Amino acid sequence: MKTNSEPINLAISKAMEFDNPVMEVQLGWSKMDKVIVMQHSLCEPLREQISDIGGLDYSHYDRDPHNKGGDYFRDRESKVALAFPL
Repeated sequence: MKTNSEPINLAISKAMEFDNPVMEVQLGWSKMDKVIVMQHSLCEPLREQISDIGGLDYSHYDRDPHNKGGDYFRDRESKVALAFPL
């Protein structure tokens, strides 16, 4: 899976090394053009490795009645994000 964001591409490669494949690609989020959704939740070692990649913002959202929650890495310049379910 390749995107127009090199940091996201590197993060996807790292996730695949942890046996966490891409589950789906979502288009048209309000602030992102493309969101790559991974199959499994984000483990701490993978979070640390992806956090070391420059150009990505990290955020975590808890599950609530209106949001599934998850961990997200965003490349705001390219408008591409990587999402990990909780």
